[in-house]
Amino acid sequence: MIARVTTAQSRPEDIDETLQFFEAIGVPSCLGVAGFKAAYFLVDRASGKWLEVSLWESKEADEEAMAAGAKRLEGNEKDQMIGARIHAGVISAEYYEVGAATTARRV
Repeated sequence: MIARVTTAQSRPEDIDETLQFFEAIGVPSCLGVAGFKAAYFLVDRASGKWLEVSLWESKEADEEAMAAGAKRLEGNEKDQMIGARIHAGVISAEYYEVGAATTARRV
């Protein structure tokens, strides 16, 4: 399993719009890909800094979701502009092998 970790900076007042974009474009694009495992959108509202962490069976699955997201933007000028603004704030996007994982269990 791999993780893509995207670090970005936006204006603090843009965090809610960025989160809405993630939910409207990113989440449906991920859910349509067989290798998708999970995604988290972490925000620091005061500074405008955010992280997106997504888990995938392979880098190719992530790339498929990215292509699906681009397709969802076709013909939607408003979302294309929001996506371009978000992309301009990306500081880094890196892939990591998930070396270990755990989830909470009820006892």
